Amino acid sequence: MRNLCTPALLLLLPLALSAQQSSAPPAPNPAALQAQPTSNNTSLTGAIMERLITDPVLENTTITVAVANNGAVTLNGAVAQQALADRAADVVKSVPGVKSTKNMILVSNDPFAPPKPPLPSPLPPINAALPAPPASNSPQTRLSDALARSAGLVRVASSIYDNEVLLFGTVETEQAKKQATEIARAVLPKAPVQNIIWVNPHPLSPPPMIPQ
Repeated sequence: MRNLCTPALLLLLPLALSAQQSSAPPAPNPAALQAQPTSNNTSLTGAIMERLITDPVLENTTITVAVANNGAVTLNGAVAQQALADRAADVVKSVPGVKSTKNMILVSNDPFAPPKPPLPSPLPPINAALPAPPASNSPQTRLSDALARSAGLVRVASSIYDNEVLLFGTVETEQAKKQATEIARAVLPKAPVQNIIWVNPHPLSPPPMIPQ
């Protein structure tokens, strides 16, 4: 009887070991652990974002970062010029603790956005402050500044020709369109205002025609 049981036990032993291994929890994925936020990459993320926000060239851009535990940084967002995407990568590389960067920032120029001032040439060193622009009190400058200070008019531009104001671009509501007219009349009370701003247009619609 003992001789018959021994081979049976030997056959059942591998099956028991296999069942025990299959019921064990899976080993953690190193890549998944690396992506989890820790105090190290949280502080590094804060340092990177502070450097991006305070950089004088990138202060009006929308850029996000993802930081892994090994110091690898991925940049995302959209900018109007390739020089801005390159600048963001250079700024991130200057932060202590960053080991590598992957630049996924898209370069996309919004045709409805107001014109942006040209970048300084050459670009200032990282962390250097830009010199203050020369003060200007021209009607065009005062009108552009007044429109830029209104959150709902970020896609509105203006042009003054022959003492007549032309407003163009896009807004979300009729109230915002009226607000643009009121701002123009407040800045230039004696100038006629022509408002051809589109209200919430279809994304595929052509831009409004600007009178010659």
